[in-house]
Amino acid sequence: MTNGLSIDNSSNIWEFTVDGSLKKTININAGSYTSTTFINALNNELKAVSAGITAVNDNGMLKFEREMNGSSYTVTNINIYGNKNSGASLNLQVDSGASLNLQVGANSGDNFEISLTDARTGALGINNIDLSTRQGAESSLVNIDHALKTVSQERSRFGAYQNRLEHIQNDLSNYESNLTSAESRIRDVDMAKGMMGLTKNNILSQAAEAMLAQANQEPQAILQLLKSN
Repeated sequence: MTNGLSIDNSSNIWEFTVDGSLKKTININAGSYTSTTFINALNNELKAVSAGITAVNDNGMLKFEREMNGSSYTVTNINIYGNKNSGASLNLQVDSGASLNLQVGANSGDNFEISLTDARTGALGINNIDLSTRQGAESSLVNIDHALKTVSQERSRFGAYQNRLEHIQNDLSNYESNLTSAESRIRDVDMAKGMMGLTKNNILSQAAEAMLAQANQEPQAILQLLKSN
């Protein structure tokens, strides 16, 4: 898709099936597109039909993303068909390594990436188990053993994710506690500085009042001396 692409009337109607349940049909206007204009046109059509997915250009590769819990992940189970009337089909390469990025810190680079794996029966190869014959049962046992091994590995991996997230949570709790303590110390210093300033102003005010009172007493003392003479 780096060099752009052309869409004609035999391949401008696309039907999307995402995760086996979401089915949407869009109509792309025939014509020549650059990678940017094609992505924009495609996203406009996807938004118009509320497809819930977004097209992105990843180094010349067309990918689709979906929002989940405030984070985006790559859609891996997607089927795209061209015009039904012409029998045309559209082959697109979709990334198989879906991931979920979590913001785990205050800075932009504080991310935690979780790799997601399709663990549904179809992906595990156990959606069409045949137990009606001995050969089918033996073949099913192999598929079931493989599925159990895959699920066990994924559970171990997600257990490691959980441990790391708990460690991150503890670090963030300590960071919050230290930050609160530092803020409290800063506020205490500001309060002490304010009290020192108030005490200084009170002393200066009292000294000024005493000097003014003494200055007022001197003329009266001179008048008393004159009267006595």
